[in-house]
Amino acid sequence: EMVMELQLVHDFDKIYAVTLQELICKDEESSEVLVFMNTSYKPMEEFCVFASHIINLTYQEILRSEVQTLNVLFGDNYRGLVQKSYLDKLMKTAENDIELKSVAISSIYHISKNLNSEGCSGIFRCYPKVDGGIFVYDPTGSLSANLEDSLTKELESKIELVEKVFT
Repeated sequence: EMVMELQLVHDFDKIYAVTLQELICKDEESSEVLVFMNTSYKPMEEFCVFASHIINLTYQEILRSEVQTLNVLFGDNYRGLVQKSYLDKLMKTAENDIELKSVAISSIYHISKNLNSEGCSGIFRCYPKVDGGIFVYDPTGSLSANLEDSLTKELESKIELVEKVFT
């Protein structure tokens, strides 16, 4: 039923429900695009366990199928970024000639929500800057210098974790 709904809503003829073995190659025809739109309300740690299994299985199917080119689109903001990063790392470690292009759809707003302070997210916003600095925004103007300093240090530790994931 979902496949028929997606075909109607998106006006595509080639949306199929497939088994894992048909994910990359169905009826001897290779997929052009894989779209990951899996979301979760679970904490990030639980989501990563689940998502890593999906990416591992997909990666194995990509290698097994011997597809030459494949485009992969990840949604769901920072969760999609994590999945993209993991698949890209797996593809780099494999000896293959597959041309894989992957893209994650995200927004600075959703990424910044992940970087917000646990305790002051309603009044304090932090954004990493391209030059490695941190832009701090306090719309109330009520933060003390000590609290702003501790929140900036909290952000730096979160950015370190993000860097470890994506590098």
